[in-house]
Amino acid sequence: MKRAFSLLELTVVILLLSVIYALFLPQINSVANKKDSTITLNNLKEYLLLQEYKQELTFSCIEGNYDCYVHVDGVLIDRLTLKQFFKNIPDVYSYDKQMKRIEFEPLKFDTYEEFDVIFALKFNKKRRHKDLVIESDDGVFVFNSLFESVKRFEYLTEVVEDIQNIENEVKSAF
Repeated sequence: MKRAFSLLELTVVILLLSVIYALFLPQINSVANKKDSTITLNNLKEYLLLQEYKQELTFSCIEGNYDCYVHVDGVLIDRLTLKQFFKNIPDVYSYDKQMKRIEFEPLKFDTYEEFDVIFALKFNKKRRHKDLVIESDDGVFVFNSLFESVKRFEYLTEVVEDIQNIENEVKSAF
């Protein structure tokens, strides 16, 4: 003879499932948030522009441990420090026809010790920055202040072709 679940048994099962769900949901969400919150060159510009500042926001990465620091209006914000952001020293070029390699000013902290900077991105009060090309282990990235997001390429030659295409478009428009 078939026996159906009683109301009490059904309630106990639902209660157990609810408890298990409540215990594990925060852990599942935190894993998902960590995965989504990883800062890379692809989303760096968006991440930095979420920070509030009045005059200047600077993102600087130093040689050695490849840690990167954020200064908001000249003040170091420790909680925004990104540890080992790069695997190796990136090559940084100007985003123009010459694509000259860029050297950065050393970074000084309160200890007055100078650190060699391998990459820096500085936003002014109009949320603009110097246009840069970064060649790293993860690809080639173009930081153009006119675009909200970063353009990614596989090779540096693709960036040169992109610059030439833009130049040709502008010439043909006139």
